[in-house]
Amino acid sequence: MEITHIHDHPLMFKEEVEKNIYGASLFCNVCDEAVVGPYYSCNQCPRSSSFIVHKSCTELSVQMHHHPLHAEHPLTLIRNARNYTCNVCREKFYGPTLATFAYCCSKSGCDFILDLKCASTWHKVTENHFGDHPHQFSRYKKPKLKFECEACGEEGRYSVYICSICKLWVHKNCTSLPGHLKTGAHPHLLMLKWSLEGIIKIRQEVCNLCYENMYGSGCFYYCEPCHYIAHNRCAVMVGIDDLDDDEMIEEASNADHPINPDVHHNRSPIKIYINR
Repeated sequence: MEITHIHDHPLMFKEEVEKNIYGASLFCNVCDEAVVGPYYSCNQCPRSSSFIVHKSCTELSVQMHHHPLHAEHPLTLIRNARNYTCNVCREKFYGPTLATFAYCCSKSGCDFILDLKCASTWHKVTENHFGDHPHQFSRYKKPKLKFECEACGEEGRYSVYICSICKLWVHKNCTSLPGHLKTGAHPHLLMLKWSLEGIIKIRQEVCNLCYENMYGSGCFYYCEPCHYIAHNRCAVMVGIDDLDDDEMIEEASNADHPINPDVHHNRSPIKIYINR
């Protein structure tokens, strides 16, 4: 069988798993996982360095369109991505077979690259609990994963929610921040914002609660008419009134600058109060 996007030589299908010349288990030269089921092997390569591949790995797509971790450009399967670092798990790929298959961005000038595990171990999030964020998030899990949440700044592990368009990495809990909140620190409803663009005029803009610089912050709460701005962690620590939609509209109508009652408001499932 000729599978030219995987290997240059014809491959022979085998049902039963064999050991290598040293009696050790076989590993797939594409995904670097142990071979425990049907596979293909190359009879033309020297046995000491024979090419072996899972049957399922021969069926990998040559090109992937609209992958949730890099939706803006197509990804192409490449064979020799030596010494690369995966843009999602941020790990260099070294394994028993030194397999170097990966998905690389097809657009010239874009260096985005995914190892095969990251290309497959994602889950599209269908729930809408992301404040006013305009894009779809994807959930990704990996045992060794470490990241800094771009909403709260805290370290995260194992599971991350990613917006590939905005390049946002956030905790699951931070995806549940309410789209609007009422806090005792400000008389008007605050809106959750995911981008400082068009809001921060100077790099020295400070949070109205902790007085630390806002530049480089993740999502935050904002009152546009007052130009009142606060880190999301600061606004939550002051206290959240979890209002239902009718209460929120009533509160807004009594404010100096009501919000649009036609806008859908996400709400936090919990109330947080801190004595002050």
